[in-house]
Amino acid sequence: MWLNALEDPEDVKTISWGSAALAYLYHYLCEASMDKRKELGGPMILLQLWAWERMLTLRPSFIGSVVHEPYTPCGARWKGTTQIGNAPGHSVEHYLDQISLIRPGQFIRTPYAHCILPDYCNDMNGCSLCETYLVCRAYVEAHEPGRVQRQFNRYQDIPQYVDRMLSNADHLGKNDRHGKKGNNWANTHQFYIGEWDLRYERFQAAEDAAPMSMNIPMSPGYMAWYNRITVTYLTQPGARSTARMNESAASMRLFIVSY
Repeated sequence: MWLNALEDPEDVKTISWGSAALAYLYHYLCEASMDKRKELGGPMILLQLWAWERMLTLRPSFIGSVVHEPYTPCGARWKGTTQIGNAPGHSVEHYLDQISLIRPGQFIRTPYAHCILPDYCNDMNGCSLCETYLVCRAYVEAHEPGRVQRQFNRYQDIPQYVDRMLSNADHLGKNDRHGKKGNNWANTHQFYIGEWDLRYERFQAAEDAAPMSMNIPMSPGYMAWYNRITVTYLTQPGARSTARMNESAASMRLFIVSY
């Protein structure tokens, strides 16, 4: 599938490889969250680097300092020899626990703010702030930066955008390529491709959003809304902590609920 896209060097330059990679990754993350698959796919290195850059408790410990060199991609700094130390006996349970226990000071929303990046790493056209769709052949995923405005150093309000088009198109059914050999996906996804082509026009509306204030980073009702629609803990309340783990989020949750 990928090699066919490389046949014509001139066509290669016209393809948005970054958005295609994200659409592919989002598709697999979505299906995994719906328990429709047991394994993930796509450019998992992007997800790994995203987590390391922002979540302090999930980072590996390196021997020596991890330093970003100017005019290089930020991901290039995660290199060197790691300290294994007292590794968790059951890694999945360990990381679920650490995510459940994460505190505000342990999540860095704008890790690249002080990095000197090469031009190709900078979003000159504001695509990252556009409400649009990402298309990769059979896969279509929504790109909704309005849900994570603080990661763009902007004021976080309750997201108003509702992706009804994908819901109406049975997006949650996660249609795939099975039994559709030879399908012209450009025709099938003509609407979403048209929305992608309008992304620069959407940018101005996003650009008008107010910058984030250090004192008021979000609207007063945002956290109340967020707590209603999210899963606060990823572990079962009252479950025993696994040997060699740190704190137990499940035990912490049981303690909070009880008192």
